[in-house]
Amino acid sequence: MVQTASLGFPPIGISDAVGLWQTGAIDDWRLSTMARTARQAAWSAQRAAGIDIIPSGEWGYGDPVADTAAMAGAVPARFGPDIGRAKLEVRLALAFGSGEEAPARAAWYGTHRQFVQPVLGEDDRWRLNSAHPVAEQLEARSFGITTRPVLIGPISFLLHCRAAGGSPLAFLDRALPAYQEMVKQFHIHGADWVQLDEPALAGCNDPSVLQAFAKAYAQLRDGSAPRIMVVTYGGPVTAALDVLKAAPIEGLHIDLVAAPDQIGPVAAAWPADRALSLGVVDAASPAPTRVASALRLVQQAMDQLGPARLQVAPSMPLTFAPTALDRAPLDLVPRIETAADKLRAVRRIADAATGGTDLPDAGTALPDRPELTPAALAG
Repeated sequence: MVQTASLGFPPIGISDAVGLWQTGAIDDWRLSTMARTARQAAWSAQRAAGIDIIPSGEWGYGDPVADTAAMAGAVPARFGPDIGRAKLEVRLALAFGSGEEAPARAAWYGTHRQFVQPVLGEDDRWRLNSAHPVAEQLEARSFGITTRPVLIGPISFLLHCRAAGGSPLAFLDRALPAYQEMVKQFHIHGADWVQLDEPALAGCNDPSVLQAFAKAYAQLRDGSAPRIMVVTYGGPVTAALDVLKAAPIEGLHIDLVAAPDQIGPVAAAWPADRALSLGVVDAASPAPTRVASALRLVQQAMDQLGPARLQVAPSMPLTFAPTALDRAPLDLVPRIETAADKLRAVRRIADAATGGTDLPDAGTALPDRPELTPAALAG
């Protein structure tokens, strides 16, 4: 049977909590408590949508690049010699700045989302500094949900950064030990799979980037590591397909909203013993899912590969979809899908592909969506 997967889901209410913290209305302890509640609400929403594979650790306090820098120890010396004792303080400072200085930001691959853009330097303390992704993995398990932990992949993380006097990829050897240890810790704590987001591979034919990817993943994958799902989005991976096939990874996610024509060559070339995740629900747009078009892509992949190796998913992490409609104009509400709506579409498409469930016509909202009234929005 085709599985369903979420690649990332925005913790419900975390933006409001961070806003309160930035104004001084709440302290660090209260912020972390509210973040825990937000994560649990997000995991519950994904489980309620019928998703088989639920992520953890993908969003943090709203800037996953800052969280990755804190995790890998890409932290300037000004934070002091014992940065591990102030993990939350460091994560927040990297994401939002300290004092009057705001950190530089840049658009994340193929999106309008702005994330912090670290400046890598020789004084950075590269080592596993923060195990917060494992903490969230264990937190989800205590809540009754086994997750697939998420990290930004080392290539996409470095290429988003800036480096004084050279390429950020020059720091790959310094970054990899922290990544290796983090992936190993996921496995020690019970993860069968880990998700590594590498949107930098979409549309990439740069030999230096592809060589760096091959080197990184040869080192990340060893006998004690969990299986690796590499997630790409924002464009086709056909130019990188040979490198992806040769890498010791067990799964690949492709964005079939941005590049639907890649389904044929990727499905034809992808090894028979590896998983292929199909991003057929548009995570970057709040518009209703075009379910008939999505189903055709899934059925094409099933014809070539069969159902057992396939996963149906959004095109990219759902960090760009709204979590609620209480601030939306009433005349737009029927034409907007929330993040949970997107996942219900994923579930329905997967069921239809394997069991023949009827679907609404392309471009129509899902019929089981709760009715929204002015009173409900006001509440």
